[in-house]
Amino acid sequence: MFEKVLLAYDGSEEAKKAVEVAVDVAKKYSAKLYVLEVVDNTILYSFAAPPISFKELEKRAESHVNEVAQRARSSGVDCEPKVAAGYPPTAIMEFAESNGVGLIVMGSRGLSTFKKLFLGSVSSAVVNNSKVPVLIVR
Repeated sequence: MFEKVLLAYDGSEEAKKAVEVAVDVAKKYSAKLYVLEVVDNTILYSFAAPPISFKELEKRAESHVNEVAQRARSSGVDCEPKVAAGYPPTAIMEFAESNGVGLIVMGSRGLSTFKKLFLGSVSSAVVNNSKVPVLIVR
């Protein structure tokens, strides 16, 4: 049913719960799993300076997705970690479409770059605009 599954990951508690579901789905369908964390580059244009550099945010994202990918691989799932920069909902949907993803898995709420701000804003935007089916994990 699904040849490729995308886990949109941000390190939040809900995203951590989504890891289990994404790995289970990928394993069940023998699908390739992509783990994508999007570093929100729109913060570069905000009025408040980010507390850490954009490069540091990218390094953290790489560490996150590599850790999740290793966990998926240890469960026997073909997994590829990815980091992108951009507006998270758009980057997630573009990645899914350009890579032929059949299902997006993500947590119901995530973390903004600074703290929890708009609860569920990214997942809501993806659910409402994605051409690919989305599974939200609470």
